[in-house]
Amino acid sequence: MHILAQDDGGYGSAIFWSAVIIGLCIAMFFLVNIVRKKVREDADAGPSAGFTLADLRDLHRAGKMTDEEFEKAKATLIDALKKAASKPAVPPGGRTDPADVPLDRYDP
Repeated sequence: MHILAQDDGGYGSAIFWSAVIIGLCIAMFFLVNIVRKKVREDADAGPSAGFTLADLRDLHRAGKMTDEEFEKAKATLIDALKKAASKPAVPPGGRTDPADVPLDRYDP
């Protein structure tokens, strides 16, 4: 029977495996940072949603918009958001799932 605590290899084996584990942790750290950076770049490259209500408020508070311009822009933004929320989501490619289409209208 071979007991690990009585291994004749000394501390060399423990030091080796400790170094391997530390090396793997460092490699994973750099890998995670690379993936995070790539995800952020992809998110930043996407289309901008335009002005938000917070952006409009900031412009109004800074004096770059009059009260009338702010109210008009706010109404336009809210209308656009309501229209976007009422539209059904279309999957990429414009095709809908056949399960979502009534049987009398289904034509593959």
